[in-house]
Amino acid sequence: MAIDVYLFSSYRGWIMEAIPRESAKAIGLKVRMRFVPVGLKERAKPRNIVTFLSLRKPSLRLYMNHMTYLQHKSIRRSKTRVFVTHLDESHQLGSDDIQKLSKVDTFFVQNHAMKLELMRLGINENSLEVVFGAVSGREFYPIEQSSEIEPNQVLIVGDCKPRKNPKLIEDTVRRNQDFNFVIHGKNWERFTTLSANPPVNLRMLDFDANQHPRLVRQSVALLSLASNEGGPFPILEAFASGTPVIATATGFAPDLIDQDKGVLLPLTPTPGQIRSGLQSCRRLKLSTWNQDLTQGKLNSEELGTKLFK
Repeated sequence: MAIDVYLFSSYRGWIMEAIPRESAKAIGLKVRMRFVPVGLKERAKPRNIVTFLSLRKPSLRLYMNHMTYLQHKSIRRSKTRVFVTHLDESHQLGSDDIQKLSKVDTFFVQNHAMKLELMRLGINENSLEVVFGAVSGREFYPIEQSSEIEPNQVLIVGDCKPRKNPKLIEDTVRRNQDFNFVIHGKNWERFTTLSANPPVNLRMLDFDANQHPRLVRQSVALLSLASNEGGPFPILEAFASGTPVIATATGFAPDLIDQDKGVLLPLTPTPGQIRSGLQSCRRLKLSTWNQDLTQGKLNSEELGTKLFK
């Protein structure tokens, strides 16, 4: 079976682009997707002019960000679905934005707090569906022996942005010398002094998708101290790997983290709360190794059914 789907995304290489592709593949659906750039500079490139000239009405338009939908003004009517991961703190949705968004058939939001926020802004509850995302159990399930665990390793994943609270991350690394931290991502040198003055308990690695599952499985905790998130997706990858999570109460962390899966912190945690959480996660890791903490849920098959039903 094949259906025509246009995938609208503001830039290439974003994790959100992989979600519909992997979920379609998981349910055996052939989906023809097309990257459609939104920014004016991207549109002006010759390769993208050809893309726009060849557009036709698809069965489904799937926007991986609500701002991408709002910026793409010349849309022809067809079934439309939009992901809303989080609202940008620097952009407030106005009445015109809400009016345009009201034409969307279905919104997929990553957490219940975002659903409530969109309802508060005037979006109809019937058009809102909470989907946490999906993780590949085959890729992340802890198939290695427990001897592979690095008993003090804490993993931090992602490209650094101000909302990731880089200064708090740096303070945590420097305060907790008995833990070995691995930052798996880029741009941390822009917002911290960790590269210029690296502590002995830190490794900074460029993101490598091939190495990522192993790093998650080896770690005793995944650490996320962001102030604003939709997910983050590494939480799902950690759960599937049997690795507990210590995270601030943003995104879907409050929906998914319980005492058996990690530690939920307030949005502005103290150093003592962070340290206690790291110690708790280490104990959890050693007791829950070889357990898929997603309990077989949050997989691509489940998500594919929702996206393309």
